[in-house]
Amino acid sequence: MEVNSKRILFLSNGNGEDSIASEIAKKLPGHYSINAYPLIGSGNAYRNICNIVGPRMYIPSEGHRQVGSIAKDIKGGMLSGAFRAVGFLRSQKGQYDKIIAVGDAVTPILCALAGLKIDIYLDVRSEEHTSELQS
Repeated sequence: MEVNSKRILFLSNGNGEDSIASEIAKKLPGHYSINAYPLIGSGNAYRNICNIVGPRMYIPSEGHRQVGSIAKDIKGGMLSGAFRAVGFLRSQKGQYDKIIAVGDAVTPILCALAGLKIDIYLDVRSEEHTSELQS
């Protein structure tokens, strides 16, 4: 009996999120067809694990939120990158059996704007956890 290949898309929005999602992808059985869409940056963590798809944003903050970073990111192309991301996500509707998102609120917001349903969402707001450790 042949096992049907399930198509999974991983969405992540930053280097740390890419690392988490790629580790999950590595652990999945071989009968899954996996693609990754790293919203910010090159998605190097996914190399040799799965195909990387979609347009990426290269913004000054690289997704790390600090005082003044949002203004710099907007000047650096964040809004146009978000529009490209929504367009790409819209084009992916119906292409995957499961959508797994790893990141902060940005990922589900972009998916909602694209009309794409997330099946599993792993919220990893690292700035909050980091500040708690530094206290």
